[in-house]
Amino acid sequence: MKITEKMLSIPPYISTTWDNIASIHMDGDHLIISMNDNKTITITDLSVEVVEKIFECHEAFLEERQPHQKQPKVTSSQEKISNQEMLMGFPFRVGIGGSIPEGLGQTLQHNPAYADLPLLPPEVAQKISLLGKVVSPEDLQAMPPAEPNCNCIYCQIIRIMHKTQNPNDVETHEIEPIEDVSDEDLRFEQWEVHPINDKMYCVVNKLDQNEHYNVYIADKVGCTCGKDHCEHIVAVLRS
Repeated sequence: MKITEKMLSIPPYISTTWDNIASIHMDGDHLIISMNDNKTITITDLSVEVVEKIFECHEAFLEERQPHQKQPKVTSSQEKISNQEMLMGFPFRVGIGGSIPEGLGQTLQHNPAYADLPLLPPEVAQKISLLGKVVSPEDLQAMPPAEPNCNCIYCQIIRIMHKTQNPNDVETHEIEPIEDVSDEDLRFEQWEVHPINDKMYCVVNKLDQNEHYNVYIADKVGCTCGKDHCEHIVAVLRS
């Protein structure tokens, strides 16, 4: 048995390089390996240590394959963090004295690749609205404005916060009005997301359980389908 960042060899089941493997995931105590030629290999009786080693090496292979992405610079105001967490479950915290939200500077940026995302759920929009009340108008004005006709996460957040501070302002570039959506409309999602670890997710097609991909979310983002900004990455981000 040989498991490295370049190859996977588990006699007598498989011996190949990672670039020949489309994805891996667990089904109970079975390791399922999906090949690029649509063949599937099932391996049983692997120890927990071996399974963890396999996923670590596959994750390292995916990370190495992704293009390097620059990280945004952290400003001094973003380094000041309040002792009290605001909006539990939301991906940023409020700085001391209502300064710029830390996460907006570090993890959220305008991204035209996700311009067609659906509107944020009402409960999330409500949390952002609360945040808009504690951020100073000066700090909010200093942040890049929402881009017209863009529904990426950043632009939605900035748009909601501006509307909270200026309720009488009329938006010039509204993406779409908030409509009443039935529970039935919200219930179906084609892709089912299963976390493998804190950086890796298995995305399975609910209509075809044999179609699944691994998505890596961290400093670099990628999917084993090989496409940039694919719907599998969007499904993980929305989850």
